[in-house]
Amino acid sequence: MEMTRTYADLAAPAALARSILSCPAEVDLVVDGVPHPLADDTRLPMQDLAGVPTFACTPGGALSRAGADGLHVVVTVRSGLGPAASSLREPSLAIAGRLRPDGREACQCCDEIRDRLVVDLDLVAVVRGGERTAVAVEDFLDPALHLNPGYLQRAVEHANDHHGDELRHAVASRTGVRPRSIVAVHLRDLTPRSVEVAWITAEGGTRTVLRFPSVARTPEELGDLLRRALHPGLC
Repeated sequence: MEMTRTYADLAAPAALARSILSCPAEVDLVVDGVPHPLADDTRLPMQDLAGVPTFACTPGGALSRAGADGLHVVVTVRSGLGPAASSLREPSLAIAGRLRPDGREACQCCDEIRDRLVVDLDLVAVVRGGERTAVAVEDFLDPALHLNPGYLQRAVEHANDHHGDELRHAVASRTGVRPRSIVAVHLRDLTPRSVEVAWITAEGGTRTVLRFPSVARTPEELGDLLRRALHPGLC
C-alpha cells in the first residue's frame, strides 16, 4: 500500500484505525476489576509498536499488577489526525484485549525504570458518531500499514518539536547558510518517497522537496532515508 500526501487512504477502516493508534490525541483505558488502573500513573505513555498498543507504567503499580494478572482491558484512543479543527479528529479507536508484561525500559527523559505492557488484541473498532465499524485484527496488524498517515504525521511533529537545532544545521549544510541565520525549519508532507523542507531566513521563506532514492517500506527504512536526505551526519 502506497501512502500519498493526503489522507485519502483513511477511507479504509484498518488504515484509519492504525493511523489513530499511531497519532493519538488522548488515550484512556478501563481494566476489568480494577477501579482505578491509573492510580499510580499520572501520565501513561503509549506507543504503537507494529499495531500493538504498548504502555509504560510504574513498576508494582495498579496497572503493572493488572498486566501481571493478564486482565482484560478496553483502550479508547481519540484521534489526533490532521489540524485541531479537522473532521479527522472526530473518530476514535476502541481496542479490547488482555494486558501482558513485556519487560522493562528506562524513560528517555529521566532514566526512570518503567514496566512495559502490551495488549494482546481481541477486538478492534473505529467509532464515529455512535457507529462502530469492526476491523479484523489481522487487517489491523498488516505490515503494509506501518507507515500509515498517522505515523507520518507524528514523525514530522516529533522532528519539528524536538529536533529544531539538528534541522537548522542540516539545512545550513545543504545551503551554505550559517545555522544562526536560519530562524526556523519545518518538515511537512512526509511520505515513504519524499519530504518537504521549509526554512526561514532574514531574506524570507524557502521550501524544497527532497525525494528519496528508494521507497521506504518500514519505519526504520524511512528514518534512514530521511536522515540521509537531510544530511548524512544527522543523528
